[in-house]
Amino acid sequence: MSFPKSRFVGIPAFISTGFVFLILVSILILSNVIIPGEIRRYIEEASRDAGYKVKIGDIVFNLFSGLIGSDVEIFDRLNPTNPILKVKNMVVRPEIISSLISRKIKIREIIVDNSSIYLTRGRFNNLAKLIKKE
Repeated sequence: MSFPKSRFVGIPAFISTGFVFLILVSILILSNVIIPGEIRRYIEEASRDAGYKVKIGDIVFNLFSGLIGSDVEIFDRLNPTNPILKVKNMVVRPEIISSLISRKIKIREIIVDNSSIYLTRGRFNNLAKLIKKE
């Protein structure tokens, strides 16, 4: 004796497909909107506390390639017209799994492409003091 086919067999498949779609959309929104915005706010706040102004053209976060920033400029508050540092492209690749486990961000690699540094003696001393604080 065979059991009659149920019309409800397709519903669990539809629900699981919808759930997977929601997860993918959430990951896209998180990596393209929320994470870059939070990183931009953190960088601006940290640079303001250190006495520098940072302008970032674009920030993109990708789980596989890391954090990608373009057109990064760092200005001294004493001379806000000329940047101290210009970077065309910058990639920061974190160790994703070990960072999640230890709850501390671990950086695997930083790639800086097409950069220029403009320092006078006074600016260099200010930058050296900032690095020594850390």
